[in-house]
Amino acid sequence: MMPLSNTNNAEDSQLWFWERDLDDQFYLKSKAYPTKTLDLSCQEQSSWGQVSLYHIPHGGDNQKWKIVDGNVICKYQDLRLDIAMGSGGPGGVGANVGCCKNNDEMNQQWEILVSSKHVS
Repeated sequence: MMPLSNTNNAEDSQLWFWERDLDDQFYLKSKAYPTKTLDLSCQEQSSWGQVSLYHIPHGGDNQKWKIVDGNVICKYQDLRLDIAMGSGGPGGVGANVGCCKNNDEMNQQWEILVSSKHVS
């Protein structure tokens, strides 16, 4: 998965995969750190939150994700994975990534590429 505004150089830190849990929900994991789970840290009733890799999947809504029309959506308050506008260098390289409410902008649109190869 990569942002549309950026170029993927195929490093393991930019490759992600889905892992289904027993409740048929999905965790999002990095190929570089396959034992860790993408986790949204958000204060109650906040419209923005920081994402990071957490050491264990605990089953909370802040670690459950789905894809709808190019949006990566966290189950917690329906927040979207988002590239912070104006952060990072040219083309958004190194930009901050977090989650916020749906804004229908390109910084929340992701291109999902499905590989025929098994991720190891």
